[in-house]
Amino acid sequence: MVTPPVSESPHGSSLMPTLPRDGHPDVGGLDVGWVADVFDLRGANAYRAALGILGDAAAAEATVEEAFREVTRSADRGVTTAAGAAAVEAAAHRLATDAQARPDAIRSAPSGTVTPAALLSLRPGPRAAFELAVFEGLKVGAIAERMQLAPHVVTRLLNDALRSCRIAAAPSATTALGEWRETLRRWEGLPLGHPERHALSVEVAHAWLEYQVASGAVRPHELVMISDRDRRYVTVTANAATTLGRPSLVGLRIDDITAEPNRLALPQVWQTFLARGSMEGEYDCERPGTTPIRLQFRAFAGRPLPAFQVSYLVPMA
Repeated sequence: MVTPPVSESPHGSSLMPTLPRDGHPDVGGLDVGWVADVFDLRGANAYRAALGILGDAAAAEATVEEAFREVTRSADRGVTTAAGAAAVEAAAHRLATDAQARPDAIRSAPSGTVTPAALLSLRPGPRAAFELAVFEGLKVGAIAERMQLAPHVVTRLLNDALRSCRIAAAPSATTALGEWRETLRRWEGLPLGHPERHALSVEVAHAWLEYQVASGAVRPHELVMISDRDRRYVTVTANAATTLGRPSLVGLRIDDITAEPNRLALPQVWQTFLARGSMEGEYDCERPGTTPIRLQFRAFAGRPLPAFQVSYLVPMA
């Protein structure tokens, strides 16, 4: 992953531990000069490490500040600058890793914050991460694998989900269109074979679906599901998991939810679909613990990007 240089930090030199009003840091027997030397020696490295894990400049700065506080509380006057600097860098890496591995902010949301209306208002990306974290109890690393995204992106999505749940307001069509175009522009700017191109294509799929919902292109009872060439779902509308009786769908394959009698024929049907570019008909879907549900579907290959396929499904009475 490529991280921006420290000079791009929005808060400049605020990585330094905050000084009390009298100008003397609370660092026990250590003086201000020692802290400054430690920062100059390894502060930039600590920030880059935290940013690479968390993917958020403000969170990285807060992590480095906490690392400085942790080290200065435990260090004594005899510790060398080099040892202190190494300890700060190690602490920043550990603190960032701990924060990235626990979606605690989501799990500890105040009761009443997460309502059905709030969940429906979530954008596709944050909602998928939220469902996997809360309903399936997955950690960030496992969520990243299911969503085919980098861990720092998942952390950002979880934070976005919590903020959105508190607001419970869906984005406007204008906002959603702007975000889709911006994400698509960044994807188009990456050369073929770039290591971040696939993950960014998944973000494009989320943004495209968000715009379809915000603009009213998706009917209220319609399920929209986007899969990749491996038949793995990368994003779905908010009503999909509930309708199909599952806690979440992102990361599952079409094979996983296809009713048993049709599962063996799916690979051949899939190849026919890709060759034709579109297909429509009826589809029986498994629902755990109950009878399968029949849906009417329309599917199109190569949307919203060449590597994806989109399906529109409506439950049949």
